Amino acid sequence: MFENAQQFRDWSKLQEAIDEASEIPPCTNYPDAWFPEHSYENLTEANMAIKMCKTQCPVMTECAIYGIKWEKDGIWGGLTARERIRIRNRNEIKVPRKVRVVERV
Repeated sequence: MFENAQQFRDWSKLQEAIDEASEIPPCTNYPDAWFPEHSYENLTEANMAIKMCKTQCPVMTECAIYGIKWEKDGIWGGLTARERIRIRNRNEIKVPRKVRVVERV
């Protein structure tokens, strides 16, 4: 599930924020809405999830930070995968990158 120890620590911080929150994050009641399929049919569901996150989530910031750093799919902290990629590309947050080994012939 976790790529390395840093991801586990970041996940633990998010879980700690959830445990300390005064309200339950909306994603815990309907988690499938935060991982919609890439299709027109689920666009409404995705928009609903984003709106709920931005208006009702007590840990939106912590969730967004985790999502930006580690997640490729889903809605994290009210951000879509494309929005998180844009943030990563602007280097607004340090994202651990996998090292790619290239063999020379």
